[in-house]
Amino acid sequence: MHPLSIMLTAGLMLSAGNALAAQPAAAPPGKGGIIKWVDDKGVTHYGDSIPPEYANRGSTLLNKSGRVMKKSEPLKPSAQQPPDAEQEKQLSEQQRHDAVLLGSYTTEQEIDLARERSTQMDEAAIKGLEQGSATVKARLAIHQKSAAGFTARKKPVPDDLKKDIDDAGGELGRIEAQILQKHKDIEATHLRFDRDRQRFHELKQPIDAKAVLSK
Repeated sequence: MHPLSIMLTAGLMLSAGNALAAQPAAAPPGKGGIIKWVDDKGVTHYGDSIPPEYANRGSTLLNKSGRVMKKSEPLKPSAQQPPDAEQEKQLSEQQRHDAVLLGSYTTEQEIDLARERSTQMDEAAIKGLEQGSATVKARLAIHQKSAAGFTARKKPVPDDLKKDIDDAGGELGRIEAQILQKHKDIEATHLRFDRDRQRFHELKQPIDAKAVLSK
């Protein structure tokens, strides 16, 4: 081969090698396994790839049996991009809450039983308030009937009777407000336990590799 041709060929090979070396290394594929990551709200997700916005939060690569194959630590934020304190606080609180859920219950049915126990006192209080309301209503009806008798005879209603009517009306209003608040408390308790039940279900959900990879 002519010396000039040899030099040209060597130069082309060197340029090609430099070009390949300059290319960034490919990210490790999730093929053959499941990638697990956590979003901004602390919810755990599984899939064959990580959304770009969560790429720096760290991940875990699982095999089809759910065993850990590899862990990627979250990237530390640079000095120019300090972490969102509120976001980190929410994530930390969610992690603590998840730990409490998993440490307190073993099944979703146990959460249902805890919800029922938590509302028993409010339900008993409502029954007591309703009985008190019935008593006050009966007393108020008697006072109002007496006042109507004075009015029918065209006589002034005594001040003491007026006061009894006002007092009974005020007491009845307070009891009804307490009953309403107890119903709201029960509703809030149900909502809280329903959320805990849903979160517990998510945390205990078994990994179905075929279903995840087929999406």
